[in-house]
Amino acid sequence: MFIDIKCAGYTFYNNMTVYFSSAATAALKLDGAYMGPVGPFAAVLEAEEGSFCEVVPEGSFHPLAFFLTPSFLSSPPPLAEVYCGVNFAMIHIVRFERRCGELSLVCQRRYSGGLATLYRRGEAELMLERSDGQMWLKRMGEEYCSAHMAEGTVGGRDVLCVYSQNALAVLAEDGSLAFQSAVRSYSLGDMLGVTHAFPTCAGVVAECSYSYDGSRFARASGRTVETRPVRPEVKHFAFFESVLFGASPENYLCGALKDRAADLGGFLGPFCRVLVPPAAFYAATGERTAAALAYGDGGAYTLKFFAADMEDGLVCNVREVEYAAPSARTAARRV
Repeated sequence: MFIDIKCAGYTFYNNMTVYFSSAATAALKLDGAYMGPVGPFAAVLEAEEGSFCEVVPEGSFHPLAFFLTPSFLSSPPPLAEVYCGVNFAMIHIVRFERRCGELSLVCQRRYSGGLATLYRRGEAELMLERSDGQMWLKRMGEEYCSAHMAEGTVGGRDVLCVYSQNALAVLAEDGSLAFQSAVRSYSLGDMLGVTHAFPTCAGVVAECSYSYDGSRFARASGRTVETRPVRPEVKHFAFFESVLFGASPENYLCGALKDRAADLGGFLGPFCRVLVPPAAFYAATGERTAAALAYGDGGAYTLKFFAADMEDGLVCNVREVEYAAPSARTAARRV
């Protein structure tokens, strides 16, 4: 028998199936017992409400520990993402905090009468000492540990760019942080031009322009393109990703449905992620061309499943698939 414990729209079922995965290889412990390794693959357990979980990464990183409770499902820490379905949850550790080591300077530059300093103490932190004597400090993350600084202008206004291989932060003239995002490249001019790359089946890239009023950036225009061909076995995932990013989903539809491409957003709803369903979903439903769509924000998401029926390599129907996870044995295994 399952016990329903509801919190902020999320339900915890005692003895629910929990899938653990991690961006980096780590050891998984449940109530102090070692359950096996996790990584891009998942360990699946049957867990009870209140179980103590610990994910211990390799190398000089802090472990992440938490109690498996309704409040965790509805509001996970920034290092984790939670995806909830009926009688199951998928917990993904996005990153681990690096242990503090020696203080080291990454880059430094005088700007707008003050001094901007990017340094590393574990993760990168940006400190700005302003000309009026005020100072602010912001943790920037691992992606800025090899960044550099460069001054420039956007729309005739001075800015300071802090740029690494895949991330950009822009400081306004008053020293405030006006823009920060993962990027592939950027350019300065009348507007800020940014290329965003997304890890999708078709290599979706968004090319965006942002206007600047001296204190904040606002998106003025943009276009989204797919940059590589899609393998037939993942074409249904690419279809849902094209709807999410606005990358011409009509190219995936059969002739009878092409005129209804604009209706897909309303039918599927405001989803924000496309995920591979757990292996148990495929075993239970037999829906080989289905995807899991995630809804929500702040690291806490609910899942719905949709199948894209294919005919001659094109989508001829889209329908929702109901799924409730079966009970799992208390053992870690790869899926």
